[in-house]
Amino acid sequence: MTKAYLNLLDGTTDVVCILDTTGGTIQWLNANATQLLSSHKNSLLNKKFSSILKEKDKQSFSAMLNLDKNGKVPHSFIVNHRIKSTISVELNWSFIIDSDNNVVYGIAKNPLDHEVEAQPYYVERLERKIMEQAIDPSKSLQQLLNSYIEGLEDIFPSLKASILKVENNKVWHVASNSLPKEFSETINGMSIGPVAGSCGTAAYTKKRVIVSDIKNNPLWEKYKILALPLGLKACWSQPIFNADNEVVATFANYYGSVRTPSDNELKVFERSTSLIGIILEHHQKRVDLQSNNELFEYVNLATNDAIYDWNIQEDDLNWGMSFSRLFGYTVSNEKYPLSKWESLVHPEDLQSNLKSLHHFLNTPSQDRWKAHYRFKRANGEYAFVEEKGYAIRDANGKAIRMIGVLSDVTERKIADEKQEELTNFLKTSQKEYMDLFHSSPIPMWLYDVETYKFLEVNNAAILHYGYSREEFLSLTILDIRPKSEIDKVKKSVERLRSNHYNRLGKVFKHIKKNGDVIFVEVRGNKIEFNNKNAEVILATDITEKLTYIEAIENKNKRLKQIAWDQSHLVRAPLSRLMGIIDLIKNGALEISEKEELLSDILESAKEMDSTIKEISDKTNSN
Repeated sequence: MTKAYLNLLDGTTDVVCILDTTGGTIQWLNANATQLLSSHKNSLLNKKFSSILKEKDKQSFSAMLNLDKNGKVPHSFIVNHRIKSTISVELNWSFIIDSDNNVVYGIAKNPLDHEVEAQPYYVERLERKIMEQAIDPSKSLQQLLNSYIEGLEDIFPSLKASILKVENNKVWHVASNSLPKEFSETINGMSIGPVAGSCGTAAYTKKRVIVSDIKNNPLWEKYKILALPLGLKACWSQPIFNADNEVVATFANYYGSVRTPSDNELKVFERSTSLIGIILEHHQKRVDLQSNNELFEYVNLATNDAIYDWNIQEDDLNWGMSFSRLFGYTVSNEKYPLSKWESLVHPEDLQSNLKSLHHFLNTPSQDRWKAHYRFKRANGEYAFVEEKGYAIRDANGKAIRMIGVLSDVTERKIADEKQEELTNFLKTSQKEYMDLFHSSPIPMWLYDVETYKFLEVNNAAILHYGYSREEFLSLTILDIRPKSEIDKVKKSVERLRSNHYNRLGKVFKHIKKNGDVIFVEVRGNKIEFNNKNAEVILATDITEKLTYIEAIENKNKRLKQIAWDQSHLVRAPLSRLMGIIDLIKNGALEISEKEELLSDILESAKEMDSTIKEISDKTNSN
């Protein structure tokens, strides 16, 4: 093939390629083929043509080459090619065989003769692709939006797209592939307002905002310091609404140069915003539906209730799986009439509940029904159940459907019965206890540990303290204490409030009605009385005991003094006497000396007699 002929093919508006006939290897591409199928001509040369086909088209192409050898080559077939990074285009190829040169000429009409004219085609193909992905439940919202933005940026190379959600009057990052990361992180969580850049202002005003020059636009006064250093010079933003006309997101186009959108770009901008809105709404509905379905499933799995849906017109009860778990019956798709339910209700409970149910169904003004009865389990035992139902009625008030739950309250029923037995026992026990309380010869009372008020007093307390029962019940325990003891009492009660501290043998001062101060040994226990935290007190008057102990202690002190006197005061004159007598007996003394010593003996004897008399007087006084 001559160079002139190749130049002619290179200048045509069609897409042209030349392949060999043996394996379909690409030998030559014209300019349009290179533009559509590859970023550079050399990247495809000497590669098999099938390498640029989708998997489903490769088999057709191989079959074409085989048929070609037998002289049965089809003249044309449609092939999907991936162009750019995210978009595919359909080319209707026609193949012409040159047997002399063992080559195949491939020719296809170029649907994209001009880049600007091609953009709507690209956008349409991208939208179709995204909508197909949107119905795939495995695709996340993040994946969908990032894929769409990536496709738009392929079609419009100078574009940097961004999607922000609007929540609590702030904008939050959702998707952006090519915006600088530091910019996305900085604006994340910024408040919307009348002067809040393009997106914040669009969300606030609910209107499109076109800022062709960020540097000189007042809407960007606070934020241009963030955008300009990163090469962002223009920003167009469009609010995205939900079904309630609330702004839920914004779609923004950033550019690295000062520019205003063309008519074509505005159309694409509006289409993109609409599509993103559809994707967001579809995703929210899917999330809500999935949440409701999961909630119903989780309720069935987790609840201790058997959920049912009764089609009254067809007399068919549809039980949830919890019915099987609760009562042991197998849940199936077979019809379950009300008569089957009736057969499982305890005979003693059936008629009263049927009567109540029919009255409810025939009363249009009622929509809720409640019943208690015994229901037979699969093992033959009866469970106590509580049923709650809600009737759905038609325009005439006729019940056509009923939704409800059966709750197994057997444990609660048994617990209530035990509680009733315990209450009766406590009432009996309390009466017996109060009889002992009132008959005790020692003063006793009950008081509220929160308010200090007397709750009950026994007869011994009334008699000993001088107050009537009514007077006691109008007082607090602080009223029968001296002022000096108030803090001591409060600290003691505070310890009682914080734990189960019991007072054992603590001594306090009390004041009787007549003003007498007595010493009392207090023993107490924390109890509950008439639904109040209380302490029962046993108060023993130990005043006489303490007076007696004091007297004994005083007497012991005097006896100790007598003993000291005996050992010191009596011993002194006695020692002198013994010394004088020894001197008279053994000494060689003159008569005059002996007379003087006899006088000393008499004086010491008188001193000892006087001391003994004093000791005797002290002893008698004790």
